[in-house]
Amino acid sequence: VTVYDGGYDLTVWSETFDLSNGGRLTLDDVFSAPDSAYLEVLSWTVKDTINADIEHYYPESANTFLQTFQKDDFCLCEEGILLYFQQGIISSAVNGPEPFMVSYDTVKEIFRLW
Repeated sequence: VTVYDGGYDLTVWSETFDLSNGGRLTLDDVFSAPDSAYLEVLSWTVKDTINADIEHYYPESANTFLQTFQKDDFCLCEEGILLYFQQGIISSAVNGPEPFMVSYDTVKEIFRLW
């Protein structure tokens, strides 16, 4: 869900649910590794993407993933895990929310399969 509050302010909000019981899933639920391990793996994709287009992002963004990523800002998609940063966190607010797709192949060793 994207919420537009006027001007150029956008907020993205998502929730992922377990289809077998209707419960809300967190990143801790979908990974078999501790959060320090899976966040490190997720950060590799984000850092690679930022470094490939560093002019688009704040200079320190590639090195601040663990401090700036909110663990609720994700959703599971067909292609992989979509992580996103709210507007203005890692790049100029005019860029809107910043999405990053992490393939399931990247996390296959620590992704909890049902």
